[in-house]
Amino acid sequence: GVDQPMTATVTVDWKPAEAHAVTFTTSDATVAIVTAAGLVHPLANGAVTITATLDGQRQTSAQLTIVDPRTSVGIVATSDGKPLPKLIFSARVNAGTKSEQAFTAPVDAATGAFSIVTPAFTATGPFIDFSVDVPANTPRAYHPMWMRAVPGTNVTGARILMLPRAVTPDSGTFKGQTFPVNLNEAFTPVCTDTSSANCQSYWPSYFLSGIKNWADAARPIPVAFDRATGAITATDSIAMWDILHAMETDLGRSLVKPAEFTAFSSAGFTSGMILVSLDPSLTGFSGYTNWNWDGFGVIYQARIRFSQSRYFSVSSTASHELNHALGFHHTCRWATVMGGYGCSSDARMSANDVAYYHLAEQVRRQLAVFKPSWGIVEALAGVRVLELGFPASSALPVTLSPLFSKTLAPTSDGAP
Repeated sequence: GVDQPMTATVTVDWKPAEAHAVTFTTSDATVAIVTAAGLVHPLANGAVTITATLDGQRQTSAQLTIVDPRTSVGIVATSDGKPLPKLIFSARVNAGTKSEQAFTAPVDAATGAFSIVTPAFTATGPFIDFSVDVPANTPRAYHPMWMRAVPGTNVTGARILMLPRAVTPDSGTFKGQTFPVNLNEAFTPVCTDTSSANCQSYWPSYFLSGIKNWADAARPIPVAFDRATGAITATDSIAMWDILHAMETDLGRSLVKPAEFTAFSSAGFTSGMILVSLDPSLTGFSGYTNWNWDGFGVIYQARIRFSQSRYFSVSSTASHELNHALGFHHTCRWATVMGGYGCSSDARMSANDVAYYHLAEQVRRQLAVFKPSWGIVEALAGVRVLELGFPASSALPVTLSPLFSKTLAPTSDGAP
């Protein structure tokens, strides 16, 4: 796919000799041409023989397979909106037993644009590992990005979203404090039964195909108390609103507002609202939350049920369930209000909870505005392959989402 210099070494009595004229020729100028000095320029797919001639008499040759070049172009942005650091876009061709070829190009720090020429392979050709990272021996402010393209995949038009390695909340209880973001930790399940929602970590595996969160336009999210299915007292209501306001204080965000419950738009839900109800039939859990999102990962309705009225005034329970309504799952990876399954649960949102919420908010907003084709999947893969040195074949515990998939299947989830 790129110009290839050829060299010939002349020896006399087994010693290098310089004062001899060597010229190069091609067997098929429609496949590749070569300069007299030996620079091969590919023109079309096919095989070609490049011959070196010494002093117009002696000859030797090399067989080359020519593959059409492919130019991959794209743009890089940061989820937090900060200027890009110095970045390198790389492509490594792995042809199995053949030696690896590496191609690199700088990312324009002002525009985020890059352009790189690589070989173009058919569906049976070798795979290419693409990555975006800082130059070697340079501190990383953002997680490296990595993606293995199956043979024949065209990555032209890639929109790559770099995720920061630390988050500094811009408001709230932890304003101005900096907290590290560990994607490998956040996405490592807290138990072995990965089919269970309660085994997922803070960002469950389906977040790898896109953050699930409420749209900016939906905030503050209307919260209504469903008194049709259970008696909720004024004391219960006031207690829970105090807890919700404490969450807003910690996050530095206006999350919710009161709304009057009128009717269900679907079983237990009202579109555009979070419904809170008392459900004595709920057994085995203090509370349970379900939430639905659309094809763009935007949550549009949720419902929270408490098994007993006393849980309306338990900060850890109410905060925990509202976080579910916002799209988050459990974890035991750090001090958190989202614990409770094999670990303790904090009484209110922890510093890490706030930091990861702010990152999720950044990413979800960029999904709508920047529309990245590389995001959390590739950042997690970058951490595991480029930073931690995991083998590419076991870099992820889940199947990579399809390249450039910008829409999701509308679906729902629920957790206690």
